[in-house]
Order: sequence, then structure tokens, then C-alpha cells
Amino acid sequence: MHTCRDCGKVYSSKSKDIGLCPECLRVRLSRTWKRQMKFYGMSCLAGALLLVYVIWQVRTQQQAPAEHSMLWTGLAGLGGLALLGGLFGLALAVFFHYWHRKKNV
Repeated sequence: MHTCRDCGKVYSSKSKDIGLCPECLRVRLSRTWKRQMKFYGMSCLAGALLLVYVIWQVRTQQQAPAEHSMLWTGLAGLGGLALLGGLFGLALAVFFHYWHRKKNV
């Protein structure tokens, strides 16, 4: 017999004990995917805003100085990585959210 560390309910488990009853584990898993969706959505937004800022700065300059070209290239790369990484992580989190949801049978 084990005690849940979130709700304090006593439960029995034959598998490896992680300290949570099945109900608390299901709720925590559901919150995990939602929290990851928020994080990756913010990452997509930050990457897109950084790309828009870099493109706007490069297009509005009268002449592109050579010392700033590496800075703009690095910022554009960082924005692209944040955007594409955020999209991949968001798709993965949405997939697992729907995979682990409780089915009403």
C-alpha cells in the first residue's frame, strides 16, 4: 500500500511506485502536455517575431555594413530554429495530448 503525494489517498500498485495514485497521474500527464503546448507556442511566436524583426531591419537599412552581416545572419538563424523547433514540439505535444486523453467509451 502506498500513499499519494498529491492527494494523500492510499492506493495499491503492482508496478513501479512513482508516488502518485492513478487519478493524480492522469491529471498530471494531461497538464504536462498542455504546459508543453503553451511553451512551444511561445517559442514559435518568439521565433516568428525575431525573423520579422531581422527581415525588417535588413530591408530598411540604406546600405548593409559588413560588420553587422554576421549579427543579422545569426539572429535570423536563431529565429528560424526557434520557429521550426517550436512547430515540431507543438505538433508532438498535441499528438501526445490526444493520444493520452481519456476516452469516453
